[in-house]
Formats: sequence, C-alpha cells, structure tokens
Amino acid sequence: PSTFDDSRYKYNSDKSELTISAVTRSDFGEYICIATNKIGENSATFILDVSGKTRLS
Repeated sequence: PSTFDDSRYKYNSDKSELTISAVTRSDFGEYICIATNKIGENSATFILDVSGKTRLS
C-alpha cells in the first residue's frame, strides 16, 4: 500500500497555488479548488491524470 507524503504538497503564502513535487500515478484523481471571500464562494474541480514516464530510444 502507498503512504501519503504530505511534504510533496506545498502552498504559496496566500494558499492560492498548490504545487505537487515528484508527481506519481498515486496523485491521480479529482481535486477541488474552493475560493471564499466576503462576497461569496466559488469552486472548480479538475482531474489530474498522471501518465507514465517518457522514454526515449
């Protein structure tokens, strides 16, 4: 079983950007971004599809 390594997930100072380092196939899935302010809330959903390594021959 894979283990969760939260050190690979980094947010910038205002948490408006998520960076996943050393992306692997286990990162595949649905991610939801939620933005909230005094006017309201909005969200966006996306699918991260991770393909295998590129091989040159």
